[in-house]
Amino acid sequence: YYYYYYYYYFYYYYYYYYYYYYYYYFYYYYYFYYYYYYYYNYYYYYYYYYYYYYYTTTTTTTTIHSERFRAIMALLFIKVMTGVKRRKKTRIDMYIAIVADNCKWPGSGMLPQFFGDDGRSERKCVSIEICLTSSSAPDAII
Repeated sequence: YYYYYYYYYFYYYYYYYYYYYYYYYFYYYYYFYYYYYYYYNYYYYYYYYYYYYYYTTTTTTTTIHSERFRAIMALLFIKVMTGVKRRKKTRIDMYIAIVADNCKWPGSGMLPQFFGDDGRSERKCVSIEICLTSSSAPDAII
């Protein structure tokens, strides 16, 4: 009986230790997830400020009120709000890359317009999803 009681106490202690270890592991995982979420947001804010700094130093007309900057800002906001739990690239990443790198504009530093330099109505953007109707309409069609 004494041996059985001792074994039961040891088993209870082991179960308590296992439960404590599991709780510690869960707490560590939660801390890691919180840190990853913070790092994810920090990365995209850094990405966002990098493009802002890059286009303000390379072009004279690109300011915080430009359509290009506001479109990148909106896409990054959508990315941060919707893609926190996914490491893989989403369509928003493709849109950000298209807006930031692949779109061509007629020398004004803004997002692509429908009207080209020769007066004809043409799209100067690689993607059909993201093009602006004019420089006065800061609305990206996604």
